[in-house]
Amino acid sequence: MIAYLAAVGVHNPTQEMYNQMAHQLGYDLPLFLQFYKFLGDMLTGNWGISISLVQGLPVMDLILQGFPSMIEFIIFPVLIGIVIGVLFGKISNRYRGKWVDKLIRLISILAISFPVFFLGILFQFVLYITDSPIPVIGWKNPIYSSPPTVTGFRIFDAMLEGQLYLVGDIILHYLIPGIIFPVWICCYSGEIF
Repeated sequence: MIAYLAAVGVHNPTQEMYNQMAHQLGYDLPLFLQFYKFLGDMLTGNWGISISLVQGLPVMDLILQGFPSMIEFIIFPVLIGIVIGVLFGKISNRYRGKWVDKLIRLISILAISFPVFFLGILFQFVLYITDSPIPVIGWKNPIYSSPPTVTGFRIFDAMLEGQLYLVGDIILHYLIPGIIFPVWICCYSGEIF
């Protein structure tokens, strides 16, 4: 409650302010009514305000701001993974019972056995200790300024601004997820097809 009040700009609340905020949030209601209020808020997208990232900004606005970047971050690895998975599935089907089929099955089983976040951590660790030029964190080099948000898609926004160096840097930063997600996805799609 104190953090919530601080997020809206009240740093030294009085007891009256505290009680008013508790009433506004519904904390003075019986527990079953609080639960129904919670369910209603969840279904309508009223998820409160941020108390840590951007204080006072509605959480739904934060999610909507990051949604295009999330789609951009995921779409290419997913497509690559599905294509590779279908290709592996067809190769495995063509050479059924042969060593190629067994190798593809072994790779699929190993990749499915590892959680995708563990593969990501493993790749980050290996690339970090080998001093690889492939960046392991972030979406761009911090020395470059962020392009103005036009579409919300970082690569397209950089292209629209003519910052082609930033496009290459963003793609380089997306390389690790671009490798890990397809490995994980192609194993699932290879097993399906």
